[in-house]
Amino acid sequence: MRQKLLDFLISREETFNIHYIPTNNFTRNATRSNCAKLNSLYLNGKRRARKLVKTSLINENQLAIEVERKLKNILKARRQTRKRKLKRQQHEEKQQKTTTASGIDRTGSDDDDDDEPLDLTIK
Repeated sequence: MRQKLLDFLISREETFNIHYIPTNNFTRNATRSNCAKLNSLYLNGKRRARKLVKTSLINENQLAIEVERKLKNILKARRQTRKRKLKRQQHEEKQQKTTTASGIDRTGSDDDDDDEPLDLTIK
């Protein structure tokens, strides 16, 4: 955006006075606010440059909105992934607690204390 403004200013013979503050918070309201500020530029302090700025920066405005949408989608996907991982971890922990609490021996061995060998001879 900053580069586009500089290119725009260099290509014009008129002088602009611009107070530009970069935005780190890419919300819809911040984008609208910045666009409103850009629309109120003045040429040589005499007349408004609204049409010039609007026609020159319309693509950047659309680009900013598209970037905002993509960032929101990325953040939403990350939140969903975190939620799924957390649910999976909680489910696994719950299964481990249930298995441990029930005392089920899943090794397949009997808990007989008989150490004597079984007599399998046929009589």
